[in-house]
Amino acid sequence: MSHVFYRKYRPKTFREVSGQEFIVKVLQEAVHREMISHAYLLAGPRGTGKTTLARILAKALNCLKPKQGNPCGLCENCTSIEKGFFVDVVEMDAASHRGIDEIRQIKEAVEFQPMHSQYKIYIIDEAHMLTKEACNALLKILEEPPRYVVFILATTEPEKMIPTVLSRVQRFDFKKLTFKEVRQKLTRIIKEESLTIPDDALTHICYLAEGCLRDAEMMLDQVAHIDLTEHNIQTIFNRPSTVKMMQLLHAIATRNPSTSLAELTEFEVSSIPPVHFLRDLLSLARKVTLLKLHKDAPAILSKEMSKEDIATLTLLAEQFELNHLTTLIQNLIESRKNIYYSPIPFLPIELAIIQSLS
Repeated sequence: MSHVFYRKYRPKTFREVSGQEFIVKVLQEAVHREMISHAYLLAGPRGTGKTTLARILAKALNCLKPKQGNPCGLCENCTSIEKGFFVDVVEMDAASHRGIDEIRQIKEAVEFQPMHSQYKIYIIDEAHMLTKEACNALLKILEEPPRYVVFILATTEPEKMIPTVLSRVQRFDFKKLTFKEVRQKLTRIIKEESLTIPDDALTHICYLAEGCLRDAEMMLDQVAHIDLTEHNIQTIFNRPSTVKMMQLLHAIATRNPSTSLAELTEFEVSSIPPVHFLRDLLSLARKVTLLKLHKDAPAILSKEMSKEDIATLTLLAEQFELNHLTTLIQNLIESRKNIYYSPIPFLPIELAIIQSLS
């Protein structure tokens, strides 16, 4: 069994899926009531559970002992699908099998009844990578598939798929997971694995994941067995510390040039890529603006941040004048254009901050 966290703790039933409650409810109810569509499209950001949910749906449709539309996970069909040995569930990666020949093979195969189950299921990952000719061939199958065939297409870029294919599928749009949802899943893994992860390190991982649970689990795996009291997690992932970024914003808000440049120099000598630094600083500045102008901002940001950090940003919002804040954001955006052309990559950011202090 794989010890990689994102595989080891991959959901095996509908009830274990994080962050996609509405989609799970609709699909589980459809299985329970036997109201199955011939084709589904699972669209959304990477690492949010599209392929995982496709496999769970495949198990639910072919489970020998389903419970309220949920796969039992124990029967022969469920265990075979979980291991990838089930002949009636075929997975295809369209990124590497994107041509018309692969779709023609599927077209020939769907004419045969499933061997061991009620449904023959085709899961096509990264479906937007199919060639135009392959999409047109797939369209022919989707128009009138046999009653025992179900297609599950997964994609991170549904806008690249041809409209005629989109019109023949039930579409489900996945969302990024909230900060709280990512943290809950990582906390469960930490408990199961008996790990010791400092709270600030866990918070930093949740920020860096940006709603992608798979990324969060891989980062946790990376630091699971090292002493984080001796290793700087900012250095490990080569991304700026949120606390340090807030300190920099405080120095800018109070118009303190020496402290501002000193804080910025720390990021530079830490070899933080300037593009990563700039994106994260702009993200925080945007949140400060939201807190300054929108009364419901704390509730909105609770999906992305901890309560403690929201409180810190709220204080920053009180310290910033609105014109000062908007000028800072405009200058930082302008500096983005010059980073690649500057002999000193951080210099455009330094100038943007200096200009914002005048």
